[in-house]
Amino acid sequence: FDVDELVGDDLERARYIMRFPSHSWQWLWKKFIVESEGKVLIDFKSGRSMPSHLDDLRFYALVETLRIGTPPRRLATYYLDQGRFLPEDVTVDLLESTVSRVIASAERIVALAEFDGEPTESPGPACRWCAERDDCPSGQRFIEDDPGQI
Repeated sequence: FDVDELVGDDLERARYIMRFPSHSWQWLWKKFIVESEGKVLIDFKSGRSMPSHLDDLRFYALVETLRIGTPPRRLATYYLDQGRFLPEDVTVDLLESTVSRVIASAERIVALAEFDGEPTESPGPACRWCAERDDCPSGQRFIEDDPGQI
């Protein structure tokens, strides 16, 4: 992975940390992040890249900001299978758009709770993890037709 992209200006400290065995990384990354100006939130993922992974991390940044009052400085998704980081700086615009997405999601939940019509099926990537997938023909078809992993 590109350490330059992940840690920005503090490259020398990052190079020093990366020389340690992987079992030491958790402690070392924590030390590196705490001593730097702001946290870096890293989300480790397996499988293929999905747009929702960025949204997950942006939500974590919002929660961290609300929890301690200071946003992390950077986010990074690390794809274990590909060995690559996708970094993103945390900005006010990013946090504001995340707040808007959370509000829209809450409004959707309320609308669904008040909905008295018939539900419709929307097969998609989430079918792979659905508890009902063994009894759902449309979900099974999606999984069979989609080249992704279960």
